[in-house]
Amino acid sequence: MAAEFPIRTSGQLTAVLQAFRKESGMTQNDVAARMGLTQQKLSHLELNAQNVSADRLLRLLRLANTTDPRSARR
Repeated sequence: MAAEFPIRTSGQLTAVLQAFRKESGMTQNDVAARMGLTQQKLSHLELNAQNVSADRLLRLLRLANTTDPRSARR
């Protein structure tokens, strides 16, 4: 059964993205490298998640569930 993560405000998105990343065992450096970003840029994206494009947001979420580094570049 899949867990639900209701997001009622844009401010909650930051915590959810960080929790998914940490739960997957990845650091900001790991995710940033897979997305072709710097760690600083990824940190900015996580902290300002409400301003992230839908495409980039989906890439971040996909990374939490994949072991194939190429999938985030699709």
